[in-house]
Amino acid sequence: MEKTNSDIVAVVMAGGRSKRMGKDKGLIQYKAKAHRYYMADMLKTIFSEVVISVPFDFAVPNESNYIYVKDIVEDLGPLGGLYSLFKTYPNKSILIIATDMPEVEVSHITNLIENRDVNSIATCYKNEDEFVEPLFAIWENQASEIIYKLIDENKLSMRMILKNHKAKVISIPDEKALININTEEEKDKYLGKK
Repeated sequence: MEKTNSDIVAVVMAGGRSKRMGKDKGLIQYKAKAHRYYMADMLKTIFSEVVISVPFDFAVPNESNYIYVKDIVEDLGPLGGLYSLFKTYPNKSILIIATDMPEVEVSHITNLIENRDVNSIATCYKNEDEFVEPLFAIWENQASEIIYKLIDENKLSMRMILKNHKAKVISIPDEKALININTEEEKDKYLGKK
């Protein structure tokens, strides 16, 4: 596949503390390797710039085939990660996918790109219950100023940004792509179905 998305940085969001899981969710192996690396490798088939968003205190491996962006501000959740990404890449739009979504496939990513609205603040998926997923979305560069302001105000809800500003929300062609795994029980149940 030709990589033509030069205005987008693709990101695996792996900056959470994984409190409910009790261990780093990005290191769980759903496929052949730790999922954050599996997803980064998948994104590399579509994008030239791929990074992994991690907590501010993450110990970056000495030898790594991956680029990491650490949170600038501690414990602001996914919006803090997005804030750090826009600060690191001020002239880019950011595609983010949470590391705990084991069913995301290339076709889901390319569908999002094909339906992208560069004039909105983001393009994201919703499920059949109208649940909007801000952690599988393309956040356009113009969203950065809104995010900076909300961080200053300590308003950290990504869904509220999508609700209160012009976002393009599309139905996902395959509902299972929005599955996310947050607990050991969810992981065991998911792996038991495989």
